[in-house]
Amino acid sequence: YEETLYEMARFYKDTGMKIGTSAAANLLAAKQIGKEKGAKFNVVTVFPDAGSIEEWSDVKNLVEKMGD
Repeated sequence: YEETLYEMARFYKDTGMKIGTSAAANLLAAKQIGKEKGAKFNVVTVFPDAGSIEEWSDVKNLVEKMGD
């Protein structure tokens, strides 16, 4: 769960767009598949939502704990 929260924070910092934990899990999986398949393949995923208030509260707490 913490890995997806961190990915939510990283994606928001990079793009200004909020994603939820399921979208962050999709993104992490897509990145892994992309590494395995290589540059000649396109990887597509779906970001179902922007996350809940509770998820973003957890992101904030994690980022504060990590000092990012």
